[in-house]
Amino acid sequence: MSEIKRNILFGKLNPTAFQAVEAATVFCKQRGNPYVELAHWTSVLLRNAANDFSLAATHFGCDFGRLADDLARD
Repeated sequence: MSEIKRNILFGKLNPTAFQAVEAATVFCKQRGNPYVELAHWTSVLLRNAANDFSLAATHFGCDFGRLADDLARD
């Protein structure tokens, strides 16, 4: 399996997605976690109501409190 270069991968993200993964990286680094997982990225996206992920969650009636709790759980 070939390795994906970060600069190529992150270069394909739109500004919102890039800022979210950047914030998730900082979040993990501050807590000593060497890996950024989808739950970290999703958690950052949910904090901002002005993105497609949050709008889709609202459209489908997701309970943001419960979703945040589920994401925070190990």
